[in-house]
Amino acid sequence: MHRLPKDSRVHRGEYEVKVYRAKSVEEALELIENYPDFTLFAGGSDVSVHLQEESIGGLIDITEIESLKVIKLSSKSIKIGALVTINEILESEEVLEHLPLLHKVCETFASHQIRNIATIAGNVINDSPVADLIAPLLVLNATVILSSLESQRVVVLEELFDGFKSLKMDREIVLGFELPIEQGSFYYRKVGARERLNITKLSLVMFRTDDEYRVSGASLNSYVKRFKTIEKLLESSCFSKSELIKAIEKDVSPHSNAEYKKRVLLKMLEEALVEIG
Repeated sequence: MHRLPKDSRVHRGEYEVKVYRAKSVEEALELIENYPDFTLFAGGSDVSVHLQEESIGGLIDITEIESLKVIKLSSKSIKIGALVTINEILESEEVLEHLPLLHKVCETFASHQIRNIATIAGNVINDSPVADLIAPLLVLNATVILSSLESQRVVVLEELFDGFKSLKMDREIVLGFELPIEQGSFYYRKVGARERLNITKLSLVMFRTDDEYRVSGASLNSYVKRFKTIEKLLESSCFSKSELIKAIEKDVSPHSNAEYKKRVLLKMLEEALVEIG
């Protein structure tokens, strides 16, 4: 058992928030075990907004864990550490060459300043319906590497989500993500008041290999997931517009502006099929 680091304080309006700074994954996991009501703090672009909420008992700052800041290329995959920032993904030649879809999505992610602090794990684990990175990671068949005090496990990213703001994690920390290197064509489009610096109204991500279509999108359900009915229909190669509309009805249930989003999604799907077949 490691000796727990000393805590410090940050002000939250009239209140103070206790902060522990972990220097290693082991320290972070021991802090999670001892303070289960504390929130992990990485880049802070999401967490900082909620510091006024009483539900945050304190913070476990993991920003100094260097082992989680690495992008590693192998012959079959790319591993991206949990604390790799969006700008670091954009600056990676390996990502640009082997994961051009992820690179394209990161180009439209918020502002340069936010991209400097926002991390890949933070965007995913926040589990927001409008998160930019979850949909592309899903269609790229990403797996997530998790660690607890007892063991490590690797989970298909899609299996991590269990509903709105609900993750299948128990006192674990994300070590990173692994994405297979594979050939395919892709489509990505995000709709908002402007291309950048806005919360996504909706997005569509499509990835096509020789064997299958993979489709997902943001702000179209209570949490981001694959559109399995649409995928199956596209793989049939012969279908009508009315069948595509029915597939959208099965896969998509927006919280707001439902009819507008379904109409836009239909247009985007048609555009994607023209672009990538």
